[in-house]
Amino acid sequence: MSRQRRVWRIVPGDPEVRSQVLGEFIRKDYISIGWNIGDISGMDDDEIRRRLEEYKKATGYEFSVGHALSQLKILRDEMKEGDMIIVSVDAFVYAVGEVVSLYYYEASPPLCFEYKGKTGKYIYPHKRRVKWLRITKLPHNELPESIRKALQRPPTIVEIDWDTWERLSRILLSP
Repeated sequence: MSRQRRVWRIVPGDPEVRSQVLGEFIRKDYISIGWNIGDISGMDDDEIRRRLEEYKKATGYEFSVGHALSQLKILRDEMKEGDMIIVSVDAFVYAVGEVVSLYYYEASPPLCFEYKGKTGKYIYPHKRRVKWLRITKLPHNELPESIRKALQRPPTIVEIDWDTWERLSRILLSP
């Protein structure tokens, strides 16, 4: 029996570097999330949590370690080849695609940013390759309210139910 595909909405990066991250997603055919703690391919939950805590202490970034752990596990373990991706943020849908690779770690490119008056580099190294089916800039206010609500839910990566996906795909992918 084959597994039913799942649908994921992803927000591209922190507000300070969002446009850069979105551009990288589209130009280089991938999605990614941050927390540069090394390749998590073979790590168990305790090791990921330990590294996240060390990263938080070393960088001074404020984030929930539990949230970061859950997002990394979704990208690495729950997301599968063939799943659908919706890139949506700031009241727009920017792209729709299909996951075409396993999880991989690539600590580049570093993106320059300014955060709380400090200039630095931010890396989104946890990745999945994507085949983009549509690049757009569709305002959420042109979508039915139930779809808008699904796309605006936190956190960074959230699963979208199949019924919502079918309605959205008719809007985005119809000829």
